[in-house]
Amino acid sequence: MMKVNKNLTKDFNDEQNTMFIRYNERSNVERVNGRLKDEFGGKMVRVRGYAKIMTHLMFGIIALTSDQLMRFVT
Repeated sequence: MMKVNKNLTKDFNDEQNTMFIRYNERSNVERVNGRLKDEFGGKMVRVRGYAKIMTHLMFGIIALTSDQLMRFVT
């Protein structure tokens, strides 16, 4: 009979749970990035300069957030 170290199995389960949480967070972030690009103008940025691009994308984030809040309320 093989002896199993309980600490190793606990560490393995913790690692699996951490990977599962990271995977779910990653898929949520990719979903938000996809909506930002497809629906809120993140794909075609027609300005130059870091500040202007950041402003353009932040307006998209504001629109995305307000859209999500409206979906949450109704």
